[in-house]
Amino acid sequence: MFRIFKLPKYNRFNYEPRYFDPEKEERENRVKELVRKYNPSEPAEKISATNAEKVYTPMIKGQMKHYMTRKKAGSNRASNIRLAAILSLLFLISYLIFYV
Repeated sequence: MFRIFKLPKYNRFNYEPRYFDPEKEERENRVKELVRKYNPSEPAEKISATNAEKVYTPMIKGQMKHYMTRKKAGSNRASNIRLAAILSLLFLISYLIFYV
């Protein structure tokens, strides 16, 4: 049948986690329980079985701000050069049309 508008098809996703280790989950839960029991001042969410002494917190906001300011400075110069090239090309074309 002919349709004017194309309708989207139904998409089905079969997500299956590839690396699930139930022993590792149990081990991490036991470590968290022991931390809660023997050191209640330490938040248990920050403790993992693989890295109990060091917690990584990313500084994404600061890194993104730094990247954008650096990127913006370079793009301003490139856009100024592009604008000057386009204007000079337009002036050259208009000169050739009207005076030659």
